[in-house]
Amino acid sequence: MPQLCHHLQSAVAVLVTEGPVKVRLAEAYARHLQELERQELPEEIREEFNRLREALHQHRPVCGETAVEATVRKMSPQQADEYAASIVGMLVTLLRADPSAERFRVVEGGAEVAEAEPPAFLARRT
Repeated sequence: MPQLCHHLQSAVAVLVTEGPVKVRLAEAYARHLQELERQELPEEIREEFNRLREALHQHRPVCGETAVEATVRKMSPQQADEYAASIVGMLVTLLRADPSAERFRVVEGGAEVAEAEPPAFLARRT
């Protein structure tokens, strides 16, 4: 699972860079996820990953592009956003399932978070 987490983390790193979401999605998938095999995936994310794979291979390549590039080119930005979010969601699912990833737990609505003082650069004083 550490290798799989590495692939997903690398894909997320591409997704959070600048540029159009469709370009970032195609690059993240092609560079870091495309070569993953179904049997490598844990049950927690297997179905979602298969949906992503099928969704990104729907169209035939044209003029030297790949199937992923052709498919993403025909997507709306909203669809690309949803698939990019699914990649992030798969990483979160794996991290939550991994007992050694305790430090990555998400705190939801904890009082300590609500009362924390924001960093100075975020606290705009007028």
